[in-house]
Amino acid sequence: YDADGFTSITGTSFSAPIVSGIVALMLEANPGLGYRDVQQILASSASITSADRNTWDYNGATGWNGGGMHFDSQFHDLGFGLVDARAAVRLAESWTQPAATSANDVQVSARLAQPAAIPDGVSGLTQSVVINQPMEVERVEVTIDIDHPFLGDLGLLLTSPTGTDSWLLWRAGQSALSAYGSDQADINFTFDTVLSMGESSLGRWDLTVFDLEAGDAGTLRSWTLNLVGKPDSADDLYLYTDEFSESAAGAAARRTLTDTGGTDMLNAAAVSTRVLIDLNPGASSTIDGTTLKTSSSTVIENAWGGDGADTLTGNSANNRL
Repeated sequence: YDADGFTSITGTSFSAPIVSGIVALMLEANPGLGYRDVQQILASSASITSADRNTWDYNGATGWNGGGMHFDSQFHDLGFGLVDARAAVRLAESWTQPAATSANDVQVSARLAQPAAIPDGVSGLTQSVVINQPMEVERVEVTIDIDHPFLGDLGLLLTSPTGTDSWLLWRAGQSALSAYGSDQADINFTFDTVLSMGESSLGRWDLTVFDLEAGDAGTLRSWTLNLVGKPDSADDLYLYTDEFSESAAGAAARRTLTDTGGTDMLNAAAVSTRVLIDLNPGASSTIDGTTLKTSSSTVIENAWGGDGADTLTGNSANNRL
């Protein structure tokens, strides 16, 4: 500890109490939230941190700041980013849909049992399943059955149809500091990842198994992909935060909002500065100091402002502002 009695330490023992306290604030603001709502709000309100040491990328979602959600793409140790209590509580206040719980989730599964040898080296063994049932993904579960004498040799990579890479396993048990169970042989386990949150289920999902140490040989016996989320719907939620300007700077497409139908919400509750929202087709809005243009064929029915001295302008539809 330093002279002021503070220290900087990383780990779940420190992050879990802080996030739990923020969740308590969210539930105080909106007791009707389900656990899946809490997860989505925390992920959507998090911000990029430690950009000098961690590599950040965007997934294939479409509703966060005009596109995909950012995540720590190389190590996954920072998830979607740094928790933001103010932004999370503001989003919780604006969450009006029925509670998302385990009782009303949607699940789609596919299983592949084509035993194949896992080659040594960085090329790996890749197998694929195709999902044809549309849904919005929140969490992905992958159940693996692998025959191998030492799991510390192995890496598992899941790639979504939009190209989001989730490392499910990286050489667990290869050292005394690695997590491992009672048996370091074989893998018969269910992994999960949330890095595809907001993506569509449709398309090819790839699983790649790497054996990164020569000598021991193994076989991928079978695997099952299980997608957990919500039904596909034309009613869309478009979330904007204090990172809209940074996200739009690297992707011009984020500056145009295009929607094809349904009853939709433009939600800027997490934004701390003044927003100007004009829902008229073809109009321009200002969020986080950046212009957002609504395409001429797009009708957004509802809008939620943030903490600034906002101006909200409706259109000819039945609006809720």
